[in-house]
Amino acid sequence: MKIRELSRKDEVATLAVYWAEYQGKREKLFLIIPYEGYEGVTAVSESECEITDCSLDGFKLIKGASQGDMLVLGTVMEDNLLDRMIEHDPTAMAKYREMQEQESVHSADSGA
Repeated sequence: MKIRELSRKDEVATLAVYWAEYQGKREKLFLIIPYEGYEGVTAVSESECEITDCSLDGFKLIKGASQGDMLVLGTVMEDNLLDRMIEHDPTAMAKYREMQEQESVHSADSGA
């Protein structure tokens, strides 16, 4: 799944989707890395973005910390990677970038 923030021109990959109270109402929020070099993830409200790719390939439905439903990209569930990325852990961010690079090389090798 990919989104584009209304204030930016580039689309970005979504790492998780969840529902929470935001500015006084219940909204869908997307956890993303907003731009290359950002050392963590941030939440973007559905009212502040548009979905550019709605594919849910690789996402898993789980219960979040507040027991609400979350769709989470499976690759960031290992070793509490997403939680560490939320905390802006540079080691977690480096591991995620490495995983993305390996996935990109694998896709190129397989002709995908």
